[in-house]
Amino acid sequence: MKRISALAIMGLFSAVTSGWAQGTQHLPIDKAVQTGDNAKRVLSRDYISDDIAQKIVNACVDLAKAANGSVSVFVLSPDGQIAAARRLDGQNTANTETALLKAQTALRRQQSTHAAVNQFNSDEQKLIRLPQGFFLVSGGMPIIVDDVMIGVIGVGGGRGINDEQCAYQALTKVLGPQPPLPPNLGRGAGATGAGQGNGRRGGGAGAAQPQ
Repeated sequence: MKRISALAIMGLFSAVTSGWAQGTQHLPIDKAVQTGDNAKRVLSRDYISDDIAQKIVNACVDLAKAANGSVSVFVLSPDGQIAAARRLDGQNTANTETALLKAQTALRRQQSTHAAVNQFNSDEQKLIRLPQGFFLVSGGMPIIVDDVMIGVIGVGGGRGINDEQCAYQALTKVLGPQPPLPPNLGRGAGATGAGQGNGRRGGGAGAAQPQ
């Protein structure tokens, strides 16, 4: 009886973790951030954990490979440091640099880069923000769990897959359902793919070019 009970518990645990893996349930924040002594060392309870950062990067990579494509991916912690990164074959310097710039822009804006494109969609508005280091191209998103930004993701150089969709689907697979993607808002907003949201919580969709 004890053995059956143990197997049942293991099966339940597997079902729950599988639900998270398929993006059907929200991952609790205590499963997504650094805890215990590690959190004390960085003086924060809101830093994305190494395990979750790696899983998000791997999920995006798997999506690209499934489409016979290629991407560069960065996940940053809230202090802007690289928590996980991957560059697939076929990615050049511009691809990896823009992926990092997208993540950094999402971090500074606390919103997706596509949301920023929607907000600053005139050439004049974009030029004004260039000295601020904003890279206004879709593919960067905040990583938000239980209304807390625990990091950001930036995807660039997407070949065979939309940068923004790669990021969005990876977050969904690892962390559970994400906020819906917003519509493209004209010439600048839809030129390079999908983004996440108006403010910190939204998204976007569109056709991507490698960036």
